[in-house]
Amino acid sequence: MSAPVHCESERDGGYVALLVAVALPLFLILAGLALDVGNWYLQAERVQRAADAAALAGAVYLPTDPTAANAAATNLAARNGYTTSTPGVTITLGQVTNHPSEMQVTITAPTPNVFGSLFEFWVVQYRLAK
Repeated sequence: MSAPVHCESERDGGYVALLVAVALPLFLILAGLALDVGNWYLQAERVQRAADAAALAGAVYLPTDPTAANAAATNLAARNGYTTSTPGVTITLGQVTNHPSEMQVTITAPTPNVFGSLFEFWVVQYRLAK
């Protein structure tokens, strides 16, 4: 009788388990980071659209009635979910210097992180203006 022959692949069985053990946490970290970055882009787009819409709503009343312009811009920002009563949200309104018929609306809003909160990176602040 001849001695059993050992295949090379039988001795490499632990290598695959080691590779998975090392690579899996890395893939999970990258997936979590992708989730947070995608959320950042989504929230930045929402804040920018709200600021743009508020500026356009208020510009209708300029330059003759800045009080009505500010009220219209604030109202539309609130309808888009951004009010000064929300923690962390600030809205700055005003006419553009040297262009009295243009309105500038700046919305600053926090965006909570899903994955980053595991590493004490809780919130990203967005400050976008039109």
